[in-house]
Amino acid sequence: MYVQGTGMLPLVRPGDVALIRRDKLENMRSGDVVLFQRGNLLLAKRLGEEDLAADEALDVNGGEAAQSKSEECLGQIMRLQRESEEIDLTSKETALGAVVSMVLRPSKWAKETLRLSDETGR
Repeated sequence: MYVQGTGMLPLVRPGDVALIRRDKLENMRSGDVVLFQRGNLLLAKRLGEEDLAADEALDVNGGEAAQSKSEECLGQIMRLQRESEEIDLTSKETALGAVVSMVLRPSKWAKETLRLSDETGR
């Protein structure tokens, strides 16, 4: 499939050819670039931890009101072909990345806990 938009610049550029692996949203991981279909539009988004924690919908328009649900997920963008170059987009977690992820997850939990305690007045 040929890329036409600029929403994922500089990673995904107009004219790139994207290889898509069909899959469900619940099988995606943080860092995956996912393709969604909304009507006749195709939208790409790199997933973050907060996207995976959301139960209902993902913001795929950078803060705009329109949201994508898991039913609109077509799959993961695995590779891009750009001129004579092939770019692999699959998540490759390094040992350092795994450690950083483990350190940051508890801080997200603490942030949510503190926010909830502020709302309840404790």
